[in-house]
Amino acid sequence: MTLDELTLVGTPTTEAEMRPGEEQTLVEVVVPSGSTLVGETLESSTFRERYDATVLAFRSHGELIHDRLDQVTIRVGDTLLVQASANSIDRLSANRDFIVAHEASDPDYRTDKIPAAIAIVFGVVALAALGVFPILVTALGGVVAMVATGVLRPTELYDSVEWNVIFLLAGVIPLGIALEQSGGAELLGGLVAASADFLPLIAVLWVFYIATGLITEVISNNASVVLMIPVAIEAAIRIGANPFVFVLAVTFAASTSFLGPVGYQTNLFVYGPGGYKFTDYFRIGAPLQLLLSVVTVAGIVSFWGL
Repeated sequence: MTLDELTLVGTPTTEAEMRPGEEQTLVEVVVPSGSTLVGETLESSTFRERYDATVLAFRSHGELIHDRLDQVTIRVGDTLLVQASANSIDRLSANRDFIVAHEASDPDYRTDKIPAAIAIVFGVVALAALGVFPILVTALGGVVAMVATGVLRPTELYDSVEWNVIFLLAGVIPLGIALEQSGGAELLGGLVAASADFLPLIAVLWVFYIATGLITEVISNNASVVLMIPVAIEAAIRIGANPFVFVLAVTFAASTSFLGPVGYQTNLFVYGPGGYKFTDYFRIGAPLQLLLSVVTVAGIVSFWGL
C-alpha cells in the first residue's frame, strides 16, 4: 500500500497535533450560494493545496461531521471549521467562495481614497435626485470616476460585479415582459382582483405583500420584484386602486426573506456558526413577517392611500 492509497479517517484533537511550526488560527467558514465549492469535496477541490488551510470539521444541515472529511460533498450553507495562518485567512476573506466569520488581521484599506469615494457617491446620488441625469448614467459615470481616481483598480472591476445577479435578471426581466405582453400578468392580476369581491382593498394589498415575501424566499429579491410588479399593477388597475401603492408593497416585501437561511446571505452567514435549523428561521421569521406585513401595509396606506 502506498501513501496515496491511505485515507484520513479522523481529525486532530489537540493543538499539538495541528500543523506545528507556525501560528495557526481557527475560524468558521460558511459556503454561500454560488460558491464554486458547492457539489465538490475537499479532495476534488484540492482545498488544502489551493488555500493552504486545513478543515477540521463540517457542520452540514445541523449534522456535525468529523470523519472522512475529504469525501463529504459540500453544500450551500455548510460551515467548515478551518485552521490556517493569518495570511491564509485573509486570502479566504477576500474570496467570494466563502463567508469567513473572522475579521481580516490586516485589511487592505485605501484610506487616502475615502474623500474621493464619498464625493463620487454623493455626486451620483445628487445628480440623479436633482434630475440632471438618469440614475443609469450617473452610476456608470461614478464607476468611471472611481477607477480614474484610483478608488478601484481596473483589475478589480470584474470581481466587483455580481455576475450571478446580472445573469439572473437577464433571464427574469424578459420573463416579466413576457408575462405582461402575453396576457399572463392580466390573467394573474384578474385572479387576484377577484378577491376584491369579498375582501377590502387593504386586504388585497396585504395578499400581494405576503405572496411576494414567499416568492423571495425561493428566488432573489430582484427577481421577485420583476415578476410581481406587472401582476400587481394589473390587479390594482382592475380593482380601481393606486398602482403605485401596490408597487411599493411588492418592493418592501421583496426584502423580507425571514423564513429560511437561503433567501439572503446574512441569514446564511449565521446559519452554520449559530447551529441553527431551518425550523428556527420559520419560528422566528413567520411572526416577524406577519408583523412587518401589517405594519408596512398600514404605513403605505397611511402615507399614500389606496
